[in-house]
Amino acid sequence: MIGGKLSKGRIPIRIHSDGRWFYNDSPIERNAMVRLFAKQLMTIDNDYYIQAPEQTLKIEVDDLPFVIVEVERHDPGAAQQIIATTNCGDEFVIGDGHRINLSLPPGQMTEVPKVHVRDGLYARASRSCYYQLVEWGVPNEIQGILLLQSSGIKYTLGRL
Repeated sequence: MIGGKLSKGRIPIRIHSDGRWFYNDSPIERNAMVRLFAKQLMTIDNDYYIQAPEQTLKIEVDDLPFVIVEVERHDPGAAQQIIATTNCGDEFVIGDGHRINLSLPPGQMTEVPKVHVRDGLYARASRSCYYQLVEWGVPNEIQGILLLQSSGIKYTLGRL
């Protein structure tokens, strides 16, 4: 610790866009280890760090640090809630605090949804979850967009 602040360092961890974690270009196979690191994950000035006891360790993230691997729909209709689960075990209801926004993944030309997980950290929906959300969406032909409702809030999933 330097002057009461944690010093910054680096660790050769990379999170690939598919949500897999690597250390020195080797996959981290132990899910418990990935979940432990994920709980310590933070973002500072658009960079990603793992909070260690004496320092913050910068890591590389190809797109977003989490991937939504499961979605469930409860109470279809006006009271509909979408529950999402990430590859690191975070589970939440899409709504206040866990909003959907569109963003452009690296190397892509079309914006796709991302969901706020916690503390400025976001998840990208896996392909199968994205298609499930699209299936639950309702087209707004006037605006030319596909809308998804959860917890009383309507989100844009993209252009029609």
